[in-house]
Amino acid sequence: MPAYYSFFGSRSSESQYTNGATLRMQAIRNVLGEAGFEDASKTEFRKSSDTHLIVVGSVGAIRRILFNSNKIKFIWLDVCDTWIGSRFGRGMGMSSRLKSFPEMFLVLLVYLKYRRRLLVTYISEHDMRIDRYLFRKQKKFILPNDIEKVQITRSNVTDFIFSGDSYFYPNRLAIKNLTKELKKANWKLPKIEIYGQGWENIVNRNYFKIMPFTSSTQLYRENCVYLVPTEGGYGIKNKLVIPMSLGLRVICLRSNMVGLYHHPNITVLKKIEEFPSSMKNHLEQIFEFKSENIPVYLRSEREELKHYLRNIENQ
Repeated sequence: MPAYYSFFGSRSSESQYTNGATLRMQAIRNVLGEAGFEDASKTEFRKSSDTHLIVVGSVGAIRRILFNSNKIKFIWLDVCDTWIGSRFGRGMGMSSRLKSFPEMFLVLLVYLKYRRRLLVTYISEHDMRIDRYLFRKQKKFILPNDIEKVQITRSNVTDFIFSGDSYFYPNRLAIKNLTKELKKANWKLPKIEIYGQGWENIVNRNYFKIMPFTSSTQLYRENCVYLVPTEGGYGIKNKLVIPMSLGLRVICLRSNMVGLYHHPNITVLKKIEEFPSSMKNHLEQIFEFKSENIPVYLRSEREELKHYLRNIENQ
């Protein structure tokens, strides 16, 4: 009898935008498929007592399955970035930190109920190490994102791109701070393309251009520069690793790069005040794109994870 899984992701990963979160979700689905699991939503699935059901989700999605989990035999929690650092670290406002305490309670409930049946994955060894006291007895793996199927569109125009939804506080704070610095620098053109939900009544149209739903071929273009002015929060490395791995240019903060390889295409800044001058430098530079997959991750445990999943029903 095949094993089935159901996916409960964040709002960003389930949105119609192609972004780091949706590509992260696809990486998880790929691993499950290679390990022999079938998507319950794509089959004539019946929740029988002997069916091995895996629920894959972010911490924020736990509340959606925790109290309706009689059929769940195992939970895969993809933390991605460090859970502690992304909720209580630098860049998170006090209100967001306070809102994280109920999530901590949910994590505790999951820990108690699925102590021996909880799998946790991270995007880097550094993030996993920060959470070492949170999931002490759970099986943990480092899972990179898949980029093999991401296609890049040819482009000779240098555009600046930010990807992320407005409901996420660190994104709003980053855009607010970046707007302040663009005003100081008297920034003119080009406008920054912003891909995500809920920005219509938030961003300053003098500096930003809100983009429609898009595919990865529209989002990732040869001569574009990807901006990551976000200082903290869940999934920040998802904004980095896709363009980095594809050989595209990125401007980010130093705190975002911890646990990842550095590359000449990556401009790492100490503070957000340096973004306008760095953006101006990129406009003046001649960038020759080379189609290549660049190593970004310091470590990957993809094969070990697949092996663990294949043996999961015997645990």
